[in-house]
Amino acid sequence: MSTPEGTPPSRSPGRARGRPPVKPAGPTGFRAFGPTLLTALFLPADAPTPPSVPLPDAPVPNPNLRLPSGGVSLLYGVTATGLLGQALHRAQQQGWRAIGGRATTAFGRVLASGRQLSLDLLPQVEVLWINKLYTAASVAARIQDHVVRYLEEAGHPVTPEPPLRFAEITRHPECLERLLTEPEFAHLRAVVTVLPGVKLPDGPRPSAQILYVRDLTALKTVQVDYGTPDRQQIFRIPTPEDVARPRPPWNPFAAVLPKPTVVYVRVGPML
Repeated sequence: MSTPEGTPPSRSPGRARGRPPVKPAGPTGFRAFGPTLLTALFLPADAPTPPSVPLPDAPVPNPNLRLPSGGVSLLYGVTATGLLGQALHRAQQQGWRAIGGRATTAFGRVLASGRQLSLDLLPQVEVLWINKLYTAASVAARIQDHVVRYLEEAGHPVTPEPPLRFAEITRHPECLERLLTEPEFAHLRAVVTVLPGVKLPDGPRPSAQILYVRDLTALKTVQVDYGTPDRQQIFRIPTPEDVARPRPPWNPFAAVLPKPTVVYVRVGPML
């Protein structure tokens, strides 16, 4: 059954926030991982639908954050559908429209649920969770060391917080691109993290969980969910050239609207 144009789908693309979907682990304690991820392209209401565009970064509610280049950042988890619903509603209030996109992915080796990723296990996995439930203190400290150094080199020194808060990397997600060039992290194909929200004059913007896909071959299919006539499939898998210098997308969460609004989003079964 098709979804009316301009209406986000009711399906949810993930599980509990911050937690990888539970799948049977093999005897080695590793498993496959294939989340479905969401995003949207925003256009002025009277703009024509483009014939083909690379899958864009997702709109994140905190407009003060800079997403990393070198890959694509997409919404992941049970909050993804609701966040896109809010983004669409805000876009309509500003005279813009949304074309919703969905991507399927495939990763062959992530740590089984219930285990923490240590430095010894780090070379064996494809995806990093920046989350204290799944990442050991030794890995968190290594991430923090790199990110604090990046910020100091950029003239923005910080006072480090406890490493397992991941405060520096979540406040500066643009550092993910450089982090994945460090020898101990260079093999990783993707990173899951929760970006903090922010309070603005018209109300708070919530946190958002994203999956930053650095290895574009992990994207298996992309499709339009809503927003084009007859679901015209305008999205394509980005190329390295597309993500090398991504064009900053228009973000409907950046505008301060006259008053807060309530958005009702249908919630359906999880994939």
